[in-house]
Amino acid sequence: MACIVMACSSRSFAGLWSQKCLRILSFVLPYMWDNLPLVYRVSSEGLRSSTAGSLYLGQFLAMMLATFFYGTHIPERLAPGKFDCLGNSHNLLHLLGTLATELQRRAGFADMTARQGVYVPRLSGVTSLVAIISIALTNTAIMAAFIVHLPQDKTTRSH
Repeated sequence: MACIVMACSSRSFAGLWSQKCLRILSFVLPYMWDNLPLVYRVSSEGLRSSTAGSLYLGQFLAMMLATFFYGTHIPERLAPGKFDCLGNSHNLLHLLGTLATELQRRAGFADMTARQGVYVPRLSGVTSLVAIISIALTNTAIMAAFIVHLPQDKTTRSH
């Protein structure tokens, strides 16, 4: 929820640098939070050249590249005007983020298959569904609050 607040409030900052830092932070924090269990496991057990281990490393690399390109705008800076529609840093963010998600999905499946019997589900399906719906409704309320408080453009006329 804090990341939704950061992403929405970044629109109200005047400086482009502060906007960009707040937006990047709003994506990096949940990514780090989601991957803390994996980082702990890798640091304590290692992945010993498993299929899941190489897929997780690919996921980390794809996300680091996505963050790098989005934060630095390298394609647009190297050739201004050439990457206005395709190949710009925002496109690369989405492409690399999608690749990272697919690698994470495959790694999770490989991990689950290899470590069957180690994990026991702690939450029921109903509990998980209630949590998902609660978080979605809370995030929607946060976005609605920001939308309501958007500054009105006085130059726009209604027809």
